[in-house]
Amino acid sequence: MLLNKQWVRELPEVLSRQQQRFDQGLVDEYQDTNTAQFQIIEAMVREHNNLCVVGDDDQSIYSWRGAEVEHILGFQSHFPGAKVVRLEDNYRCTAEILDLANRLVRHNRGRHDKKLIAHKTSGEAVRFVEFPDEVLEAEHIVREIKYLTSELEVSVGDIAILFRTNEQPRLFETELRRAKLNYILLGGQSFFDRREIRDMLAYLKAIAQPRDEVSLLRIINTPARGIGSSTVEKLLARSVRQRASLWDVLPAAIANNEVSAKAAESLTKFQQLLQRFREQFQRSPGDMARLVHQLIDEIDYESEIQ
Repeated sequence: MLLNKQWVRELPEVLSRQQQRFDQGLVDEYQDTNTAQFQIIEAMVREHNNLCVVGDDDQSIYSWRGAEVEHILGFQSHFPGAKVVRLEDNYRCTAEILDLANRLVRHNRGRHDKKLIAHKTSGEAVRFVEFPDEVLEAEHIVREIKYLTSELEVSVGDIAILFRTNEQPRLFETELRRAKLNYILLGGQSFFDRREIRDMLAYLKAIAQPRDEVSLLRIINTPARGIGSSTVEKLLARSVRQRASLWDVLPAAIANNEVSAKAAESLTKFQQLLQRFREQFQRSPGDMARLVHQLIDEIDYESEIQ
């Protein structure tokens, strides 16, 4: 309904209609409002000043996209007579965590004076551990989790790892899998569930195990190489009849013209590709990273993603 702030100044009849539609205003996350949003809000409630906002100046982190914390800091001057209700009781965190948070946020400039009050107790002190890089960080944290769960019998459900960005969980997921620790990723997609990761893992599995048909069927036409679903269905039907692998029935399927000449050529080239990389991996097992990059380039997987 409200696209910009221009109508507030230039279309008084529109503003009047909108003011008459609403006799109460409520704004959440008020610390994140920008100038245009503030002007619209102020104009909408100008006739009655029935406005309730909820926000926390200490959580104002969006100045880079225009948010101005001054709107919540100066709320009482913008709307004289406003009543301020402080929500300082905290039911999420322990006293140790909140004490640290209170001491840290006290250094913020331009904030309402407040102090969160904990309603949880634990007695566990907050520890700071510094690592030279993210790999050692993930290894250390997962090793400690393994110790807590196996030696101290702490439930994995009582442990959480918090991240600032979606990229950070990848290393932790790798280490958790290596340690055979079950985990659930909330608020994002697992690195190993991404399409491109599943595709490349399927390539590596098919190279290592030619009879892994689940992996093979995932990548047989990824990127597209002219092997359609009808061709795959015919090969699978023959595979079931002969109780043989897909590669084993391929020569007979080609000889009996069950697949087109173009599909047969594509299948043969694909099989040769997997065989060639299988031999390269066997000759140079320590050179896997370079060979995987070579595989990605050779199949032009970047174009598939694009």
